[in-house]
Amino acid sequence: DRGDHVDLVVFETSADADGAHAAGIRRLLLLRLADLRRRAARQLPIDAKAQFGWASIGSLDALRADIVDHALTGLIADAASRPRSLAAFEALSADVGDGLIRAANQRALLISAALAALAQTSPTLSPPLMGFAVANFDDLRTQLKRLFPDDMGRSVTDARLADYPRYLKAMALRAERLQHDPRKDQLRMLVAQDFEARLGAIADRIDDQREWTALRWLIEELRVSLFAQELGTREPVSDKRIEKRLRALELVASF
Repeated sequence: DRGDHVDLVVFETSADADGAHAAGIRRLLLLRLADLRRRAARQLPIDAKAQFGWASIGSLDALRADIVDHALTGLIADAASRPRSLAAFEALSADVGDGLIRAANQRALLISAALAALAQTSPTLSPPLMGFAVANFDDLRTQLKRLFPDDMGRSVTDARLADYPRYLKAMALRAERLQHDPRKDQLRMLVAQDFEARLGAIADRIDDQREWTALRWLIEELRVSLFAQELGTREPVSDKRIEKRLRALELVASF
């Protein structure tokens, strides 16, 4: 994959070759389906409320392109290493082309639901009085930025996007409840912040990011459990579970 073209390269190991081949096939498909990608991006069902939610985060055109390219990547996830002939590539290109608009639209609906929830929740995440529980509300806004990076169109999985309305509902409930007992809220906040700080400290020292990413989302679920338990969590979560897994990951990062 050379960005605007691909090259033929010989690698020392089959593992390296397979990884590079899959990336090259993806690039070839992006180039082959460029017109379809642009058409799909223009037609995505992103309503006005969602666009308003995104306005302060990034470019709408970039979001549209990211959604389409993420959908394309998902369509070829299991097939990118297989084409070894022109005929096989043409068949894969046709299959991806047939499914791209549908897959992109499905993802756009998830993004739109998350952004609509963002637009509804954001106004509630400010203190009622100047100077009240500043650290608590700052933590909520930091969480919001973490959930909505400008590359979320390509970086957040569909499964996680489906959880966003629940995450935002938990944040809104927390903002309402902390006004009655900011000290209790702060004690719970410090638990989550400690885990997040430790996880962030080892981010660059982990080769296999799967466990790191799993813990990043498990801490998000912990926040739901801490501040809005009645909403439920995707999986069982507790500070003890996270502590055990985080210590194991920190040990790996120390080598």
